[in-house]
Amino acid sequence: MEILSVRPSSAIARKNIQFSVVFPCREVDSYRVTELVFNSAKFYIDPVVRNIIQNRKDFSDDSMLKIKFVGLNVSTAIQSILNKDEKLTKEILSSLNNDRNLENDIEKIPETRFQKVLEKRLALTSLVINESKKTEDLGRVKLAKIFYLADQHLNLGMEGNYTREAAGPLDQRLIYNENIGIEAQGERLSYFNTVEQNKRQGMRVRYVPSTNFKYILERSEKIFIDKYVNVLSLLRKLIPLNTEQSEIVATLYACWNDLLILKKEVTDEEIIFDFLNKWHSSKSRFKKEKLFKALEWMRNEEIVPLGIGRRTLQKQDKIPSGF
Repeated sequence: MEILSVRPSSAIARKNIQFSVVFPCREVDSYRVTELVFNSAKFYIDPVVRNIIQNRKDFSDDSMLKIKFVGLNVSTAIQSILNKDEKLTKEILSSLNNDRNLENDIEKIPETRFQKVLEKRLALTSLVINESKKTEDLGRVKLAKIFYLADQHLNLGMEGNYTREAAGPLDQRLIYNENIGIEAQGERLSYFNTVEQNKRQGMRVRYVPSTNFKYILERSEKIFIDKYVNVLSLLRKLIPLNTEQSEIVATLYACWNDLLILKKEVTDEEIIFDFLNKWHSSKSRFKKEKLFKALEWMRNEEIVPLGIGRRTLQKQDKIPSGF
């Protein structure tokens, strides 16, 4: 299959940009093509713009499929197409051709221990993304903190090896590994895409639902079984927090849980001392009064650790074998 032609309309000179892509067959999902065009161009479409985009497809007598795109602020993706970007074209066509093979991978029931854990990780991540659809601030830091809290508090068995990082507990391999990380696997299975977005404050990452997002959401209820309701309940408490609040709560929880695991005396003062002095130098920016209030909020919301799971490790500690 090849893209036969790309025809920009006269509107491309104005803010409302239109273009058409013609394929030599009918078996192409117009929404999927839209998604691939923009994701391959590494261009983020915010929810407002996504709602404006219209896909119109027409079939000619010779079974040609023409897809017309109408949208705002999509010049980056369109320019790549109009410039005959071969890499972009290959990525789009390769993804379209692999979609059917991918469906077989998705529908396979996990058999090995690792496959089952990986599916749980992707299901939890997808639930976080879905529950955050009305928010604007779900980036890497906030996602990682919510993931940690859900895993530890509900004992979900994600097999995470969390270290004491600047922004709180984090298993970098679990999230960022290019082969088994949830970002890479989420994109491979078309559950969600990790999209970089330029902001004045610097590069930010957003998670955008992809073609098979609905499948993993529906599957998540079977994956978590009796814990599914508890997962949703906890996420709905955590998602309204901003990124800094998520960092504070996750780090306090980790300090508290570690003290319990180590059978040490646990008081609010001890938890905060560990937070400020034994975690990371960046934590000194937080005032004690704010941390005491956060602990009070955690108790009120019943987000209190029980001293279970693995304790967090200093970066120089040896990570246990396994995942």
